[in-house]
Amino acid sequence: MKTMFPAPLVLLVLTLAGAPLSPAGGQQPAAPSEPKLTGIQIYEKGKKALERGDLPVARKCFEQLLKAKPDFELARIQLAQVAVAEREEAKIPRSLKVAKTGLSGRIEWNGASLSDSLSAMAKQIEKAGASEKLAVNVMGHLPEAVANRTISMSISNVPIDHVLQALGYAGGVRISYIPGGLAVSQSTESGGEWDVGDPKKSDMGAAAKKVIIDKLSMKDATVSDALDFLQRKAAEVSRGTIKPIFTIRHDFVPRDAVTLDLRNVSVYDAMRSVCLVADVEERWYPWGAGIDNRKSAAGATSPTRNEGGSR
Repeated sequence: MKTMFPAPLVLLVLTLAGAPLSPAGGQQPAAPSEPKLTGIQIYEKGKKALERGDLPVARKCFEQLLKAKPDFELARIQLAQVAVAEREEAKIPRSLKVAKTGLSGRIEWNGASLSDSLSAMAKQIEKAGASEKLAVNVMGHLPEAVANRTISMSISNVPIDHVLQALGYAGGVRISYIPGGLAVSQSTESGGEWDVGDPKKSDMGAAAKKVIIDKLSMKDATVSDALDFLQRKAAEVSRGTIKPIFTIRHDFVPRDAVTLDLRNVSVYDAMRSVCLVADVEERWYPWGAGIDNRKSAAGATSPTRNEGGSR
């Protein structure tokens, strides 16, 4: 079916197909590298930008249309929607915006305390948001026994938000983004609006099933060493497209050493085999998988829900 455009928009084709308008209303030569867009193309470009959340581009498109034809009602409506989206975006904590796009770099935690790990990630967000002079504080009181829970994770250049979600799982706490940085609590209630993690994103299990390891052989390995091997192998075999975080809950008690000899097995099945041999359970998340004792896996922190709307 053909898309029908209203007459005012069609009339803008001739107005905007030539050189762009100057602030004074006259015309000036267009830069050779800039393609000339018709009014319809500018309108569609603005709509698509708004749909994907690129608000600066959307605003520029609709303002350009209204500058050429101030009574263009459709462009005015779209510009009003841009303004609403901008107000909603302004409410989002800056720490969340940075954590979604910033990468963690290389991290090796071998028995680090939960409090030290949280502080390290706060500094990572500050580093990633250096251009905004972002200051990230970790707020919320944790009992000493909780703050000193040990964390062991091997991480390489994954989204900071994923690291924080994995850290929350490993430490058995809830981490949220707030205007001043990060808030951490032991709350087991349903998630808040700005909790770490994206509840709409599917877990990594399906992707892990497509990554095949030609050989997996280990004898009397610890669960931690087995997970570290699988994590590195997944990144290597997938050529960096799959970088899982495999982590162990703070109250995990190792039961058995891992001895396996497998061929042509997926990362997903390899992880399951490790857990079966060690008599533990795995839970898959968008960032990878968490490991816990079978008796307590049902109570493990699950992916949080966003109850306050889209991010």
